[in-house]
Amino acid sequence: MKGKQVLSVLLTGAVSTVLLLGVLFLSGCHHRTPDQRADRFIDCIAGKLDLDADQKQHLTGLKAELMARRSKMRAERQVFRDELIAQVKSDTFDSSEIEKMVAGKLAMADEIAALVTRRLVAFHATLRPEQKEKLAEMIEDFADCHERFHNG
Repeated sequence: MKGKQVLSVLLTGAVSTVLLLGVLFLSGCHHRTPDQRADRFIDCIAGKLDLDADQKQHLTGLKAELMARRSKMRAERQVFRDELIAQVKSDTFDSSEIEKMVAGKLAMADEIAALVTRRLVAFHATLRPEQKEKLAEMIEDFADCHERFHNG
């Protein structure tokens, strides 16, 4: 009888421990807003490159501009989706309307690319040589990781 009690206590303890660890693990997995993710990204870059306040301000300014455009881009994505669904449901498919919307999306992408490029040039000009070297290493590491993840 004593053996069954010990086994019962051990099983109860093991199950309780697993449940407790599961709750602790899952409680740490909370979703962040895009603004919070961008702030974490900036903080990570600033920490790894040892950026000063002026250098960090360049990244914060870029983030502010991109976040301001984000809501407009999301609204346009919904409009595009609704139009595509309407076209698919209709008896005839008007490709000119879709092509016009795609052209608008490409123009916005070009505009954002130009903005990021201008901001990157200004940020690069503030970096010390050792920061440039570290940033290049970080980009290479990211590219290697991305390549392995997406191409097996």
